[in-house]
Amino acid sequence: MNRPRAIWLILAGCVLTGAALVAGFLWGRARGKAAEPQEAAEGIVASVRVAALKSGRLERELAAFGSIVPAPGASQSLSVAYECQVAAIAVSEGQLVAAGMPLLTVIASPDARLALEQARIDAKSAEIQLTQMRTRHGLKLADNAQLAQAEQASAETQSRLKSLEARAVNQVLKAALSGVVVKVPVQVGAVLAPGTSLMELADTHQLEARLGVEARDAARLKPGNTLTLVPAGGEDRTSVRIRAVSPAVNPTSRLMDVYLTLPARHPFALGQYVSGSLLGGSREALLVPYAAVLPDEGHSVLYTVRKGRAVRHEVQVMVESGEALQVAGADLDASEPVVIQGNYELQDGMAVRVEGVESRP
Repeated sequence: MNRPRAIWLILAGCVLTGAALVAGFLWGRARGKAAEPQEAAEGIVASVRVAALKSGRLERELAAFGSIVPAPGASQSLSVAYECQVAAIAVSEGQLVAAGMPLLTVIASPDARLALEQARIDAKSAEIQLTQMRTRHGLKLADNAQLAQAEQASAETQSRLKSLEARAVNQVLKAALSGVVVKVPVQVGAVLAPGTSLMELADTHQLEARLGVEARDAARLKPGNTLTLVPAGGEDRTSVRIRAVSPAVNPTSRLMDVYLTLPARHPFALGQYVSGSLLGGSREALLVPYAAVLPDEGHSVLYTVRKGRAVRHEVQVMVESGEALQVAGADLDASEPVVIQGNYELQDGMAVRVEGVESRP
């Protein structure tokens, strides 16, 4: 082998050896860095504060909103049983009225007056025919059946005439009770069909509250339950009792109506908006501070401490009241304290160090 070739072989060997050493060093360094976080994680000890799990009962507070409405039988709708025309209106919506006070005046409609004229013609014609039939009956030219038929026809036309004449006069409708005018849906000159509501009145001494609640909450309410009622924008609280809970959903509000009886002396006015706080019972379960429960991918979770390590639990929040929650979980143990501070950094099985114990809830 000549000398230049040997030199080249020696140089190539040195390069390959150096490259192998460098690669080995870099691989070992990378492996050491990858192992550092795992070793560090295994050595982490989280500092937490805990509270004891307690068994108890919380009252579910239900928010409800509604208004003051007339009690059953406390409202009156005015109407007439014939086609009429509004001649005059003496009151307006929201006005207080006394029993016997004139409210509005109606007269017969143009068609009703035309029917009256026709009834007069028919009555006169029937009277003439009856006179003639009596004359013929006296001459033995008509039998008793024909006379009876003529008498019946005359009586029917007279009865119709009297009815239409009673409608033709101006009729003044008066208040049957003392109260407030709730609605006046008509105007002067309007021609209305028989039975159309002309005016609505309500007795202000017979009022009740109507609140709307969710269907799931209405199932917990029973007649006789107590409720605290507050006027919108006010502070006066009045204790009332539930009179009835509707079994059907109100098609307008999509809620279930709850009716409440107001005491004799109450501060509410007809139509006033009110809000209520209803208390619905709950069963016996574990109570935890509000800070103990965390949201986690659509679930509610909390951590307890077992033998120096954090244990993750998925729970169901049953009742929330202030700073306390009533929860239920399949694997909860009342003897294990629940983490209320430092739980955001915890993972299942992580070592923990308890730095304080609180007595909440």
